[in-house]
Amino acid sequence: MAPVTSGFGQENEKLDDAVAKFLGLIWEHYKDYTPLELSALTHRKGTPWDKATRKFSRKDLSRRSISISNEIIRDYYGSYMAECHAFSQALLFCALVVWT
Repeated sequence: MAPVTSGFGQENEKLDDAVAKFLGLIWEHYKDYTPLELSALTHRKGTPWDKATRKFSRKDLSRRSISISNEIIRDYYGSYMAECHAFSQALLFCALVVWT
C-alpha cells in the first residue's frame, strides 16, 4: 500500500499502518456510494449534522456555513463505535460457541 500522508498542515507526515488500514476499510465500504447517498447518510436524524442544524430554517441553511463541534462528532461516532465493538464481540462469542 502506498504511504498515506496528511494534508492538514503537516506535509509528508506518514500515518501509521493502523490508520491507513482503517481508512482503506472505510474507502472500500463507501467508494461506490453517490454523493447524494453519502449526504443522505450523514444528514439522517440524530447525526452531528442534524444536531448542528436543527435550529436553522431550510432557507437559513442555504446561506450559512454550519460548524459542527468536535464534541458532537466525537460523542456520536464514539457511541456508534462502542455499539459496533459490542456487536463484534457478541458475534465472536457466538462463533466460539458454535465452533466449540
